[in-house]
Amino acid sequence: MATSDKTAGEIADVIDRYVSNSPINPFEWGDLVDCGARDPELSAIIRQCEIIGAAFEPDPNVELFVKRERELRAIEKLKACAAQLREMEKKKLGE
Repeated sequence: MATSDKTAGEIADVIDRYVSNSPINPFEWGDLVDCGARDPELSAIIRQCEIIGAAFEPDPNVELFVKRERELRAIEKLKACAAQLREMEKKKLGE
């Protein structure tokens, strides 16, 4: 599996675009979760995001209301991951 050299801030940007439905390269999220990162700490956060992101996968056995609630919780968790990544970026840059 190839790995990415994305910084914590760049990964946070991908997450933000994913959860806000901003224009995103259709392969960007998939590439992120498929490739991970060279840094083990970043890779672990990406793996966590992949697990959280499973809430957005279609499931015909789940009622629409339940699915939407699951998605809203997933969005909040992904936003928390992005915030954690931004804090890591600040520490790395010495801010």
